[in-house]
Amino acid sequence: MIHMEYNTTRNELVMKEYGRHIQKMIDHLLTIEDRERRQRNAHAVIELMGFLNPHLKNVEDFRHKLWDHLFLISDFKLDVDSPYPIPTAETLKAKPKPLPYPKRYPKYSHLGVNLETVIKKALSEENPEKRSGFANAIAYYITGTRISVATCLNLIRMAGYIRSTAFLLPLTRVIEMNPDVEMQKAAILSVSKYNDQRAMDILVRAQGKNKSKPVQEAISQAIERIKSNNPYLAMLPQFLLGSKDRELFQVTLKVFKRILSPADAKCFIAYLHHGDPMISEGAFEILCYRGNEAVFFFIAEFFREQSRLLAREMEQRAGAERLLNLIAALHDYLKRHRDFFPQLRPDIAAMASRAGDSDWGKRLADLLADLENENNGRL
Repeated sequence: MIHMEYNTTRNELVMKEYGRHIQKMIDHLLTIEDRERRQRNAHAVIELMGFLNPHLKNVEDFRHKLWDHLFLISDFKLDVDSPYPIPTAETLKAKPKPLPYPKRYPKYSHLGVNLETVIKKALSEENPEKRSGFANAIAYYITGTRISVATCLNLIRMAGYIRSTAFLLPLTRVIEMNPDVEMQKAAILSVSKYNDQRAMDILVRAQGKNKSKPVQEAISQAIERIKSNNPYLAMLPQFLLGSKDRELFQVTLKVFKRILSPADAKCFIAYLHHGDPMISEGAFEILCYRGNEAVFFFIAEFFREQSRLLAREMEQRAGAERLLNLIAALHDYLKRHRDFFPQLRPDIAAMASRAGDSDWGKRLADLLADLENENNGRL
């Protein structure tokens, strides 16, 4: 009588890709008592498994996988030596740890995480060039048309906290050209946070162009805020009177030469070529007494140009006094920034030679002697 086997009576296939025969062979290995014979048969089964699955040869450490499969099919009961670490049920059947989903909670979810990351990096960046690069990337979105009004509004507000120069032009465009009043107000507030002459100029120009009452009120409030935060801007109109009110101009100039920070003093570069000589020369004195290394180029060019003009009218008492004031201011600047003296020395020496024994010639000679003696002492 022929004995028939049906799948319903057979044990379940552990790895179907190897088939029923391989599983029966491994089951037979479990019944072999002689360890040496069992070891030889295990190697033969491994070779057969590799032959039946040639695609495994392209897998890294494919023989290692064959041995792992051998122990897996035997339910880890096979006692043979393996050239690789013998696996256990815990190592092969263990489930991988769940991959944690990144939980980030952006403050402005509609901006997206990437843009908020760029903004955070811009706020923490100390390198001015890199900070400006971040600002340029963000500024692109402020005036872009492919983002929502809410997103643009939030970016405008953030620009006021970053306060990079790159934002000033986009913010100015929003104030002058954007039809949305809320966006204009937000841009006005952000510009006012720069708290310097640049911000004041932008707001004053916008006040003359935009006739909308809500925008006019916002600009007026922003200007008053800047003046209250920065006293020198409140006094600037008095300085700009120049020759119209000489007494008030001189009082304001003395105050500026004492209280301004280098950053505030730098704003007076714009007044070096003012039509009123008193204002332009006053701006020069402010740059000399309160400026830092960044303003040397402007100081040097103005002195070379103005000293020649004033030397021509030296016979006039007013011209001589003005030239003496410029020399005194330059002397103060070069004493604080001696590294720039060699660059101006030829011009100063030539002027001193031309001036001879005049008052301003003596003042130039004193300047040269003072700085050269100190330079020799340092050497």
